[in-house]
Amino acid sequence: MEKLKEILTQSPLRPIIHVDDDPVTLKLVNVSYQKSNLKNPYLPFQLAKNCLEHMKKVKLGTELMPALMLIDINMPEMDGFEMITKLKQDPFFKCVPICKMLTSSDLQEDKDMAKKLGVDSYLIKPNTPKGYVELFNSWSKS
Repeated sequence: MEKLKEILTQSPLRPIIHVDDDPVTLKLVNVSYQKSNLKNPYLPFQLAKNCLEHMKKVKLGTELMPALMLIDINMPEMDGFEMITKLKQDPFFKCVPICKMLTSSDLQEDKDMAKKLGVDSYLIKPNTPKGYVELFNSWSKS
């Protein structure tokens, strides 16, 4: 937790990337994020492939390395596990600072796969905006 707090407060503030195919979830998380104590830019992506395109810009140095990546599992075209696998195939991204699965799946096989892929933690999506705000605030220094 301390490592995350340190990364989130480095200057310049690095973004928090969130990948989820559900536009309602992205909007809910964005609104909740704005109410939290975190000041990092919030970058939502509805498709894993769009996030991977963004990460190419990170590698080129035109975008900042994210402080944190929140990735859903169940997405069309490319699921969260495939996205993490593709990202970590590139040695440049083997050390993305913090990568968390943020999903509605409580299946043990999904938790095991996330661990196998080197995900830092596996989080079940909160049920309420307040739950998201509390989650984000748990990562802040305040």
